[in-house]
Amino acid sequence: MRILLLHNYYGSSAPSGENTAFDEECELLRNAGHEVHAFVKHSDRIIARGLYGKIEAGIRVPWNSRVIDEVVGVAKDFAPDVIHVHNTFPTFSPGVFSALSAQSAAIVCTLHNFRYVCASAMLSRQGLPCTLCLEKRSVLPALRHRCYRDSFIDTVPLAFSIALHRRLDTFNRNVDAFITLTPFQKAKFVEAGFRESSLHLRPPFYAAAPAAIPWSERRNTVTYLGRLGTEKGVDILVAAWLKWGKDAPPLDIIGDGPEGARLRDQIGESTRSGNIRFLGSLPFHEAQKLLASSKLLVIPSRVFEGYPMVAREAFALGVPVIASDIGSLRDIIERGVGDRFEAGNAPALLEAARRNWSDQQQLRRLSMEAKNKYERELSPATSLRKLEEIYATAIDARKARAVNVRLLRRVKYDGVPR
Repeated sequence: MRILLLHNYYGSSAPSGENTAFDEECELLRNAGHEVHAFVKHSDRIIARGLYGKIEAGIRVPWNSRVIDEVVGVAKDFAPDVIHVHNTFPTFSPGVFSALSAQSAAIVCTLHNFRYVCASAMLSRQGLPCTLCLEKRSVLPALRHRCYRDSFIDTVPLAFSIALHRRLDTFNRNVDAFITLTPFQKAKFVEAGFRESSLHLRPPFYAAAPAAIPWSERRNTVTYLGRLGTEKGVDILVAAWLKWGKDAPPLDIIGDGPEGARLRDQIGESTRSGNIRFLGSLPFHEAQKLLASSKLLVIPSRVFEGYPMVAREAFALGVPVIASDIGSLRDIIERGVGDRFEAGNAPALLEAARRNWSDQQQLRRLSMEAKNKYERELSPATSLRKLEEIYATAIDARKARAVNVRLLRRVKYDGVPR
């Protein structure tokens, strides 16, 4: 199969799970024998141009004719069977879907986040869940609350893009299949007006998962791995551990972010902080080694996640997970692979952590089931099979769409279909 992949890489200054997922998918398809052409853009080029680059990019967010013309030219030359779009922000713009609909190729889009229906892309505001724009089918709440980077000016292009493409019905009219990561995400896009039959579930896979460390060889350690931001709920995790006191297992906090300094100060002021370590940002493979050797991962998010990359990594490594009972995490963290607690509730987190840590045999069983979940749902072989099935469905949908268009044209010009 000939597959054209489109992706805008986010800036290299901040690690991006979407960038990683795109790279891994390219390799997965090539290794399977498909003929793949990746056409990409880089946000680093916009950042390097300073204010001028930012202004130009903002203007082109709703519809970037220049880049769209490039994409159409590439599609004509390559003649793919499938055009698979990943991130269109900020360079490609959603207008690319309308322009590509004239091609014979099926169009597939992975919905890594909520960018097409939410200016913040995460259905969140000020570190808490927010679905006002979905409920009202309006972008006015986004503008009122300055949802992108807390800036009205920066929010305007994104809000206008959402309103424009909702008005044009860009996604229902031009995309043959969407890939959603969880049932929660799928339900939210249906709520936003996307055609349910075009939304297909496929969680991210882990391309080269290292072997799981035997349970008896692991450290008696709990891990948090991710960004240190208000929305991630790390302050709740720290508060729970300080309340647990000297009997708490060691907690490794891996990552950095805007809340890092405040959290370190919070720890420094406590006399019960000896079992909490801030390790900062670490190279990927080093962080994976620490995660693999731990006995529990905590994901304390306050907001709706997509499918956290760290969750798929924990499953692959056989690490049980306790997570906030919110959004997609409800779908991801099943009872057999971990536990859940009320989001933003430090006592509830503490109770879940204590309950699971006190029964090491049960924790070991959760570890085994987490590994089984990876093999069943997140392995490269499983993911490739599902992706090829979605491509086949999209190709059939594109053919049916073409037949319907021809019939409509005949009715328009001849009065009856023939």
